[in-house]
Amino acid sequence: MPKCARIASEAVEYWDSSALIKLYAPEPDSLYYVRRAAEGTGPIITSLIAKTEVVIGLRRKEAIGDLNAGTAAILIRKFHSDCETERIQIVPHDVAVAREAERLAELVFRDRQKPVFIRSLDLIHAASASVVKAEVFVATDKRLREVVALLGVSLAPPSLGPGELF
Repeated sequence: MPKCARIASEAVEYWDSSALIKLYAPEPDSLYYVRRAAEGTGPIITSLIAKTEVVIGLRRKEAIGDLNAGTAAILIRKFHSDCETERIQIVPHDVAVAREAERLAELVFRDRQKPVFIRSLDLIHAASASVVKAEVFVATDKRLREVVALLGVSLAPPSLGPGELF
């Protein structure tokens, strides 16, 4: 469990990999996320799986030409440094997260008329946020946001433009 010691006025913010990548690789809406992270008074909370997802996302951006050659390695080192200094705190994928993911799977598929077809790793993010009692969930993935909304957690940004839905 991350060290989520906070003063009473601080909201626990959980960040999905889709939002974390925007802190390191420039995208049209990155400024919103950079400002949000800078204005936050506590650490960014995310799942252990984000350590792989962010690395893959940055490598992919370099491979398709969105980042200059060699830039991904620099950004990955910065991301790892942020994790080591606990600017980003990691929620381990443990039994509590696995149980919560199973509970959420039941919830999202209960309504057979309109189930949420969420990916496994995204469900782990939602479960991790639930386990740490996140009050705000920062993400751009449409299905993940839909599941998190079912939990009554506030979403950031509050809404997404059409080009921002993954």
